[in-house]
Amino acid sequence: MNNSDEYILENYRSINDKYVTFSYNSDVILLNEKVLSIATSKGDSLNAGRALYSLALQDFKRNKYSTSEKLFHQGISKFRYSKNNINLVISYNTLSQLYMNMGSFDSALNYILLAEKLLPEIDNDFESIRTYSNLGSVYKNKKEYPKAIKYQLIALDKSRASKKSKDIANSFLDLGNLYLDMEEYDTAWKYYQKTLVLVPEFADSMFSAYLYNNISTLFSTQKKYNLAFKYSLKSIKIKESYGRNITLAKSYQNLGALYFFAKNYELAVGEFKKGITLADSLNDPRTLSSCYLNLAVSYNRQGLHSEAIATYDTLLTICEENNFENSIFTAYSNLAVLYNATEEYEKSIEFSKKSLLKPNAKKRYKARNYTNMASSYLANKDYENAIKYATISNGLAYQIANNRYIMRACNVLSSSYAKMNQHQKAYDSLLVSSELQIKMSEEDKENSLEELRIKYDTEKKDVLISDLEMAKQLTDLQVKQLNYQRLFALILLILIVLFSLQRYLNQRKIIKIKEGLNQELEIRVDEEIKKKLEHKRAIVEQSRLVSLGELAAGIAHELNQPLQCISFALENMKLYFSKRGYSEEYFIERMGLILHDIDRMSSVVDHIRVFSRKQVQEKFLRFNLKEAIDNALSLITEQYRNHNIDIKVELPKQQYPVQGNAYQIEQVIINLLSNAKDALDEKEESSNTSFPKKINITLQADGNNFILDISNNGSEIPTDVKENIFLPFFTTKPQGKGTGLGLSIVYGIISEHNGTISLVDTKGTLFRISLPIDKEEKYEL
Repeated sequence: MNNSDEYILENYRSINDKYVTFSYNSDVILLNEKVLSIATSKGDSLNAGRALYSLALQDFKRNKYSTSEKLFHQGISKFRYSKNNINLVISYNTLSQLYMNMGSFDSALNYILLAEKLLPEIDNDFESIRTYSNLGSVYKNKKEYPKAIKYQLIALDKSRASKKSKDIANSFLDLGNLYLDMEEYDTAWKYYQKTLVLVPEFADSMFSAYLYNNISTLFSTQKKYNLAFKYSLKSIKIKESYGRNITLAKSYQNLGALYFFAKNYELAVGEFKKGITLADSLNDPRTLSSCYLNLAVSYNRQGLHSEAIATYDTLLTICEENNFENSIFTAYSNLAVLYNATEEYEKSIEFSKKSLLKPNAKKRYKARNYTNMASSYLANKDYENAIKYATISNGLAYQIANNRYIMRACNVLSSSYAKMNQHQKAYDSLLVSSELQIKMSEEDKENSLEELRIKYDTEKKDVLISDLEMAKQLTDLQVKQLNYQRLFALILLILIVLFSLQRYLNQRKIIKIKEGLNQELEIRVDEEIKKKLEHKRAIVEQSRLVSLGELAAGIAHELNQPLQCISFALENMKLYFSKRGYSEEYFIERMGLILHDIDRMSSVVDHIRVFSRKQVQEKFLRFNLKEAIDNALSLITEQYRNHNIDIKVELPKQQYPVQGNAYQIEQVIINLLSNAKDALDEKEESSNTSFPKKINITLQADGNNFILDISNNGSEIPTDVKENIFLPFFTTKPQGKGTGLGLSIVYGIISEHNGTISLVDTKGTLFRISLPIDKEEKYEL
């Protein structure tokens, strides 16, 4: 063989193409380093660029992204100098794929757009298809799905125009991957099926391996593990035939994940270890760290805590060396849970705190780690910190509407409050947890029904898959076997008919089971709704009795004043009769006054009895809103006067008809006035000086609603408190002085009356209630 420099440059492309492979090849590196040296010395920019591109591609395959990026840019400079547009387009497209692997999607998009601009200047169908396919991929990664679909369909049109089966199959595969990412599984499967049909038309086993791996991912996502295993093993078998390569390491990891989801942890551990061995030998730290993370989780599921901890230590070393930030914080979070399980609570708290340092962490992640830290504090008998962090977790869980995390936080709160002898709060937290547990139990039943449906769909799609694979086999048979094919088709048809009949019978059986489950579910739901309503009534009644206790002083005054009047009248009568004798006119006059005071006492007692009585009224009645306000004020006026609080009331003398429960509305007004009194007293205590404490009550009509404003000149409510003020168990009062249920109950009562309550921005505090006018009779403004 002639090894002269001229021969190497002249035959470089044909020699290099012999070594082209999907994995790293040392011979390719030696050849291209030689070519780069020769081309540079001769000023041959084109071949120097080609050698730099090949070297960059080898580093790309070894996940050496930084050196690969540098070599790609050097090659691009050479191609620009030589004005070779086709190699520029190839380099731009490959560099964009490198940036996508690095997660730099904006950089990837910039280089793909550069490639698109050059397409009119080159005549290359493959690079044109590749450019639009890459545009679709980068928009998929950026979650801009409409644009991704647009460019993948352009790539498909160009593939069909090329009439090359592999190009069309690639486009179908890209569309399947796109819809899989969009969680539109039926559409994804449709495109994967189209790809399977085309695979026999071209010989590319690695393409088939990649397709099988993606189909396995699709079925795994749908929890169809039997089908997922089937295609995963097909993919691995092909990749193993090519020897050691990084895609094989990732396939071992994916197969391990399937075993893990199927709860076969021993087999999962075996696959993860195979992935670790291969990724380590190929110097791929990202796949290596991913396999170690999955291995540690599998050990933990098996109860092998010491092995799990040792694996996490190795994982952290790899992640810290390569600055894999997300994996580091995932390891911290998992170690916190692990040390909690091994009752090493100080270490659990330490790793929980580390995990919460993650920048831009999602609320779900924070809620999980705050709950774990609270659980460790509870086990460590630090109940105040347990309550503190469980409350934070509970707030986050409410914001993301995650019932499971709310339940866990409430369980910690209930146990902590019970240990601190705060039994009412412990009960309230346990009540919330119990209701959520019942709700999730019902959801689990619904999921079971869904699994039955999925099982039926799986059976149906199994038939379609069998048909598809049979069609593939038929394409490989020769014409002389046509009669055998017809016989086989006839047998297959009979089997399909029998199978369809069996499936129909199974379907009827499933429908009957589903109907029975639905009936049972409806009964359970009705029972749980009744229980929930009873719990809610109990909480409202408890709040009403608490309010009544707080108003005892005012009620005592309302009864004491007429008693004093009666006593004074009787003393006068006694004195009058002893000096002047009996006078019928005087007797009738005094008896009238005494009877008036007795009626007044009787009215107060009747109102208290009705207000304190358990409310079971289900149907709303028409009542005068002004009377409800007056009745509430009659219970608290004296008590508030003793607190030097001036209540100013603006209630025009007219009817205010509304539909609802008058006593519940009285409770709302009393709760809001009680909060106003506390706010005024708190401001007076904190300022150490007296000030004119005022509460203003106004009522007016506005269109189809009555507007009731209750305001005070106490301390303003902070912005962060305003956002949560109507949440259950949220309170700013010291422990023991508030349950956090008052305003939540107020909000619930007003909502049941088809009204609204809001906190208006103003000096002090102003609650605004809007209730619909009852237009049974025309209301005159």
